[in-house]
Formats: sequence, C-alpha cells, structure tokens
Amino acid sequence: GLLLVLVGRLRCNDLALIRQRFLSGLIWVSCTWAAVQLLVVLFHKGGVLVDPTWDDQVVKKISLLVTGQLLGNALYEELFFRAFMISQLVLLMTRVMKLSMRTALGWAIIISSVLFALSHIPNDLLHGREILPNQFGRLFAGVIFGALFLLSNNLFLVIGVHGLCNKPLFLFQDSGGAKELVWFLPLLVLVVMAILRRIRRPLTAN
Repeated sequence: GLLLVLVGRLRCNDLALIRQRFLSGLIWVSCTWAAVQLLVVLFHKGGVLVDPTWDDQVVKKISLLVTGQLLGNALYEELFFRAFMISQLVLLMTRVMKLSMRTALGWAIIISSVLFALSHIPNDLLHGREILPNQFGRLFAGVIFGALFLLSNNLFLVIGVHGLCNKPLFLFQDSGGAKELVWFLPLLVLVVMAILRRIRRPLTAN
C-alpha cells in the first residue's frame, strides 16, 4: 500500500480516505457499537453483567479493536479490497471492456469479495481451521462491505464496521447467544442506510 502511494503519487482522497467524512463515519460506527450492546441486553437470557475483562484487560481489549483493527487489519483490507480494487476493476471494465457502470460495479464487488475471501486461506491453514465453510461467510461479508462502501461513499464507516465485526468490544457478558448477532451487523447497517437514503431522496427532489 505504501509503495502504491509513493510510486503512484496517490493522495488519501484517491484511496477514499476523505477527511471531511471522518466525523460522519465515526458517528455511524459509534451508533453501531451502541446498537450491538443494546442487542446483547435485549436478547440476553437472565441478568446482564459487565464483562469481567473490562476490570483487568481494558487496555488490551481496546487495543485489539483500535490498533489491531481500525489502524491495522480492517484498515488495510478495506483500503485494498474496497477502495483500491473496486475502483480499479470498474475502470478496467468500463474503459477496456466497455461494460455499463452498473454491470461493472456488480462484477467489481463480486470479484473483490472472492479475492477478499481467498486471501484468508493462508491464515486458515496456519491455524488448522476448515477452509470452505469460512469462505462463504467472508464472501458474504465482502459483498456487504462493498455495497456499504458504494452506498455510503465513506470508507471510514466501512473500516469501523469491519473492525467491530472482528472485535465487537462487548460491554456485557452473554449466556444466550446474543453475541452471534454481531455477524449480521454489516447487513443491518446496510439496510438502515438504504432506508435512510430512500427517505431522503424525495425530500431532496422537492
């Protein structure tokens, strides 16, 4: 990524890191995090207790999300597979292959999502995990992240949601399986954003 920036003389804006959209992305991610905590409370069976790791591992817990995801894994994956790869595939398909913009966007999301899923195979092999079942989930996540990026036009939002999916930073203990709902988090955000955009459209037209 650094080589692409230096050799290609790319700016942050060229990689969809638009400074003016940081605050809105931060607000969306913060609201999403709060919604996840609320879901855990609503679907929890029995009393709700604060996760004990907040007592003795608070620094490690926050660091896994912030430095490990928002400034690490989620950041570089979204920069490469969404901001860089989708835009380059769209340019290739519209200019060289003469496809329509809508068709090019569809194929770009699918191809980038497949490559996103396949890129995790070495890590699965390293940790002895099953390969095929995990790829379907990652393919689904890649499509949702790609759609969320195009719908929001805010990579900060996608990075944050991606980071929360990997490290949800739960406040509460869970004994009823409510934490499994976090895997539907990107889809929920996408649906909410699509609804809000649909509502705003007629108001803007008027």
